[in-house]
Amino acid sequence: MNWSANEWFVVLVTTAGVLLTWRLPRRFDRSATILFVLFGAYFGVVFDHALAGVPIDFYDINDTKDFEFIDFVTYIMYGPFGYLFLYMYDWLKVPRRFAPFYVLVWTAFGMFLEGVGARFGVFEYKNGYDFDYSSIVYFTLQLLTLALYHYVQSIDRRSETG
Repeated sequence: MNWSANEWFVVLVTTAGVLLTWRLPRRFDRSATILFVLFGAYFGVVFDHALAGVPIDFYDINDTKDFEFIDFVTYIMYGPFGYLFLYMYDWLKVPRRFAPFYVLVWTAFGMFLEGVGARFGVFEYKNGYDFDYSSIVYFTLQLLTLALYHYVQSIDRRSETG
């Protein structure tokens, strides 16, 4: 594999996300942490395959249409950011009425990272896909992630009182 800017971007962002996730003080128990990281990675993969795969084929990830090891690293990259989204939500104790605003802020952050990634060649848009469409994906995924968070928290509260 010939390393170019997109591979370096993916490796650096993934490494930063993993290190930050690992170094932050613990906020959730181990099983919730694993669930939140896997949830972020899983839905990143699902949406990337849905939008970048056949028959839609709206964009290519990294250098080729073929699956390469760096594509796997790209999918890992989504996990820590899903976790950090929930970590900050919990740490800031965002009231539910402000959750949509919080999601909008993180949607903007996701769009920023995707835009930088696109400049480095991580995403190559095609077949009429517009960068702005990703905001719908981020907003939807973050709402689902918050729903998971509140569900896990309700289970934790029930187990503490029961």
